[in-house]
Amino acid sequence: MKEKSENLQNFRCMIADVLDLNMFTDKSFDMVLNFGPMYHLFHKKDKNQAVKETLRVAKRGAICMFAYLPCASLMLGFGFRYQMVAYLSSVMDKKGRFKDNPAEIFNVFYIEDFKKLFDKTKTKYITNVATDGIAYAMRELVEQLPEKDNEAFLNWHFLT
Repeated sequence: MKEKSENLQNFRCMIADVLDLNMFTDKSFDMVLNFGPMYHLFHKKDKNQAVKETLRVAKRGAICMFAYLPCASLMLGFGFRYQMVAYLSSVMDKKGRFKDNPAEIFNVFYIEDFKKLFDKTKTKYITNVATDGIAYAMRELVEQLPEKDNEAFLNWHFLT
């Protein structure tokens, strides 16, 4: 990103600790990209702090984007691909939901749980866009879809 943005005006690409962005003043940025940290936060306190800090450094009306791993991507992308479905089932609760497990490297979210992180903020949640999901496990089939079917699949994908 740094390399591709060299000729852009008013653009800075930085890496920082999302739990402590005190090096930036309140309302500093027109856009804040939180890409990566949410994958590795296992405690509710840390998840809320990451959202709080991201929103704190964003100007009023700014766009904030968060990347996170949806649960389906773990089951489909890891469980099926590496034949680890039984293991993943062992780290779920009785309702089939993944538990936060700091012994693991990645954390996952259910969309509704991710949205709850914004319940007590003064923000407008615009949308959720996923690159993961069933398409990850069926890449070859998805890539072979005729254009009309691909468009219909993408519409369904974004809805769900």
